[in-house]
Amino acid sequence: MGAPEPSNDLSLKQGLQLAEVLAGSQRPGRNVAVQDLPGVIRARLDKAVTILPPALHAFVGLGLRGEFALACLECLKQLHAALRTGPSAELGSIDLKLVGVLLQVVICLGMYPGLEPRVGIPLESRTQATPLAMLEDGNRTSRSFLSHLTEEMMVFACDAGATPISRDVASLYLCDLYAVYLQLVHSPNIPENLKDGITAKAAASLERLFTSAHSGHSLEALMSLLRSRPPSWLAAQCSRLLTRILLRPDGILTVFQCLLPGNPAIGTLDNAQLQHVAQIICAVPKQSVSIEEYFANIGAQLVQLIRKAPITTMVFRAATYVVGYLLNKRPVVTKKYVLNPLIAPLFQFYAREAWSMDSMDEILNTDLNDRPVLAHEKSLGDAVGHLRHLLNSNDSSFALRDAIAPVIPPLYYIYDFALQTGSSVRQPALEILISFFKNTPGAEGASVLLNTVFTVPSHQYANLARGPNGGIMLVLDPTRYRTDASRFVTFLDAIDNDDLAGEFFLRLLEGLQQTNSPVRKLEFTELILGVMERYGERIVSKTKQIILFSKNMLMSEDEDPETISLGIALLSAVLNSEETEIPTESQPALTDLLIILQALSSHSAPEIRQSARELRVLIVPRTTGFADVDADQGKRNTGVEEFEEALRELADDLLPVRAHGMHLLRGLILKRDPVLKEKLGEVTEIFLNQIRDEDSFIYLNAIKGLSALTDVYPLSTLCNIVSRYTEADVDLDYRLRVGEALMQTIQRCGDAFAKYCDSLSLLSLVAETSPLALLPFLRQIVTYVSSLLLLEQTVETRRGAASLLLGLVHGLGRKGILFAEENRDVANEIKTRLEILEQESDETTRLKAVEAIGELSDLVQERLGI
Repeated sequence: MGAPEPSNDLSLKQGLQLAEVLAGSQRPGRNVAVQDLPGVIRARLDKAVTILPPALHAFVGLGLRGEFALACLECLKQLHAALRTGPSAELGSIDLKLVGVLLQVVICLGMYPGLEPRVGIPLESRTQATPLAMLEDGNRTSRSFLSHLTEEMMVFACDAGATPISRDVASLYLCDLYAVYLQLVHSPNIPENLKDGITAKAAASLERLFTSAHSGHSLEALMSLLRSRPPSWLAAQCSRLLTRILLRPDGILTVFQCLLPGNPAIGTLDNAQLQHVAQIICAVPKQSVSIEEYFANIGAQLVQLIRKAPITTMVFRAATYVVGYLLNKRPVVTKKYVLNPLIAPLFQFYAREAWSMDSMDEILNTDLNDRPVLAHEKSLGDAVGHLRHLLNSNDSSFALRDAIAPVIPPLYYIYDFALQTGSSVRQPALEILISFFKNTPGAEGASVLLNTVFTVPSHQYANLARGPNGGIMLVLDPTRYRTDASRFVTFLDAIDNDDLAGEFFLRLLEGLQQTNSPVRKLEFTELILGVMERYGERIVSKTKQIILFSKNMLMSEDEDPETISLGIALLSAVLNSEETEIPTESQPALTDLLIILQALSSHSAPEIRQSARELRVLIVPRTTGFADVDADQGKRNTGVEEFEEALRELADDLLPVRAHGMHLLRGLILKRDPVLKEKLGEVTEIFLNQIRDEDSFIYLNAIKGLSALTDVYPLSTLCNIVSRYTEADVDLDYRLRVGEALMQTIQRCGDAFAKYCDSLSLLSLVAETSPLALLPFLRQIVTYVSSLLLLEQTVETRRGAASLLLGLVHGLGRKGILFAEENRDVANEIKTRLEILEQESDETTRLKAVEAIGELSDLVQERLGI
């Protein structure tokens, strides 16, 4: 190929001939010894000088590398101009390789010798440039020459892909241009006195390059620079430019397209790739004015991508994953700028302030009943669909679960309405609900269910209506939504979460006890019965709570038969299941229930009487009092070890350890352990001594221990405790604490207290030792005894009544209280009841009555003189 004559502008053919001269075998230095490289390059330059325009001679002192790079650049300029202005022509593969070699020469021999260490892509990572790196001439590229080369290359990059040269520079060598410009403008190694017009020109060119280059190409170039472990100043500037790309209207889309495979069928789109992209987006750059400003920008982009991208594309999946990741890291701003706009129609159900700007125009429309439309069926269906896809992409995200909890009630209403109308939104709504409740802890899920049924309807401003196209829309109508118990229980069963059902059942029981509204009571009862019917024994996993709720229901102050029947039904569900284990801490409650059920055995309602008797038969084998005393030696050894451990802990100096020792003793008491039964005297004295402690942590546990003793072993311990209570030399605090233990026993007996004559004897002791304590209750006590004598005919009861009246005469009569003007009618009533008891056939009762009448007569004579 002959050499053309030199001219200012070369034709395409001439340019390609020149490129062939410069490139040689297309890889300068290939198969050439290192020592021969300068001679080979010089020969090519000498031949090219005769062809190149005079511009080659504008720089002097460049050295061999600089001259060669400048020659290749001039050749590229000629080719670029010829391709732009000449007739349309395509370069062949050989010609494209020539262009690629020339670009490599300009980058590796012209620009990179002027870069600082760790700035730009290392030459060793450029496989085609390796032979060129061996060409040394001892010269470093000057700032002016570096600026000239980069400016010319920037012209190619900004020419919008007009030629293969500009396309290659824009897609393959943009990172090199950014490296040079960022060094010229921001390098801290450039002294201030050298920051001349080159720096200003480079800054303007950098901005022009960044503005005109494709966002994807710029992002890839800057990421390449960051991956090369640049110095901190360069990394900071690259991050700043990346932030600007991210904040462009298509910034998020650019990140997805550059960092993720375009077709998931070709490149596997796994969570590691998605997480990497999410981390980049979540990192709030230092250049942002605020977190709010940053998330307002990227939030709007994510919302648009989710709304517009087809659900089968990589972009849609990546966008939904990123939303879930952002919710975990920045829940507040992500909910505000991403999640809430996506599901805004669901908030409109019960909060006017949640109306989104996107749907404000819909309020101007009305339905056939002239109700303003808040959300048409499409926007409502889209909101449900968006939420469904977010959950599918982030099914284990607790932050997403918490964020959507407020819209779960409206979603259930939509599902229930769709179930009745046949709307297609039913299935996606059900999938969301099941996904939410399956991944929500039972206690939290139960709260959401309770809010769905009872709380949210009282705050709603919207209601559901059929759409014109078979969908569902929201209309302004505050009519309260009424939950159908049967459909709700069916939905609860579809969730297939027995733990959730059990927690919800307990919340229903608690709500039934707390509400005073007849309507609410009916709603609670319907749901309770529905859950019991559907789940049966599956809801008794919370045995302890159900026993306590049942006990409270049976002790209902209003004695409502429905409440009592429900309590009996709950107990039956627990006790009829042989697999249900009664926890040890529920034993005191079972003991109380035996007393309560005994009282209910005489209830006016026949069905309650019968159920109470049957339940007592079920409870007796479950109580610890009927454990086999002749237990095997292994169990006995366990009791001995636990008793000895309790005694060791009681000797400890630490208060919590001593308290735990008393807790162990109380556990042995409640279990009716045979070892402890043999040591009742010692255990009673331990609690009576510990009750003197000044620390409430200790004496309150001691009170519980004494109360447990009087519950489990009353005949063996009550007399000893009462005797200590009546001692004259004990101080008031000690007496009050012992009295508290006795009072707990009396309170647990409730109405059944009258069945036990020992309680009347206890009152008689109180009357004799501390009569003033009974003074406020004197009339109630006398009235109680009068009623007791009318209703009870047993010898023990009437004997106890005689003891109590005698105690009142001893305690109050001797102090003259019975003979005060305001108490004389009480004294007359006492005398009347004693005269009745004086006629009893039981000798003990008769003698006590005679003694009391005699003393009363003596006191009347002494006090009143009659």
